[in-house]
Amino acid sequence: MKSIRRSEMGFTLMELIVVIGIIGVLAAIVVPTTSSFLPGYRLNAAAREMMVDLQLARATSVRLSVKCVATFVPAVYSPQGGVGSYLMFLDSNSNWQQDDLDGDGQVDTEERTVLVAKSMPGGVSLVSAVFNNNGGLATGQTDSDGDGLFNATHPATSTTSVGFDSHGLAARSAAGAFVSGNVVIRNNQGEWRRVTITPVGQVTLQESQDGVNWN
Repeated sequence: MKSIRRSEMGFTLMELIVVIGIIGVLAAIVVPTTSSFLPGYRLNAAAREMMVDLQLARATSVRLSVKCVATFVPAVYSPQGGVGSYLMFLDSNSNWQQDDLDGDGQVDTEERTVLVAKSMPGGVSLVSAVFNNNGGLATGQTDSDGDGLFNATHPATSTTSVGFDSHGLAARSAAGAFVSGNVVIRNNQGEWRRVTITPVGQVTLQESQDGVNWN
């Protein structure tokens, strides 16, 4: 009789059952671990992306020698996240709002949006944005999608906006004081991140497990 080598026989049914069982066990271990890891990852990614955007706004102010404003729209916390947003625009006349000074019905080029409205990712909520009152309009319209037209979907208010001047410092209010403050985001796992803009234009990040104590 001809002998059949083991390598030519393939897997037996029992071997396949064992392999499938091992895969099932590994999946049971890996999936919960991944699920618990993702909320923190998304929160950190959103916070660091916000920091980068603010630092870009600061650099833009210095490069173009014009104030760049970041305005935030906080929202009520949602376990599903995806709520709250921010955008950035140039403010050539330093009045803390976008203007149509030439009356053509569009945002002036020197007041253009440099970062269209960016919403939080799934599982992350932008729940607070508090800055010194900049002395501008209580609520002003912006061009949230960068098409040059004003809309009311992302209002700029006098206490939810911060900016940078041509020296990279925090922009000053109508009264001459530096406008500084912070933005708070959180996830559905009880983790919080706070991005702070200081009077000298520095952008910092802090962590919290309760939204009260920060480090």
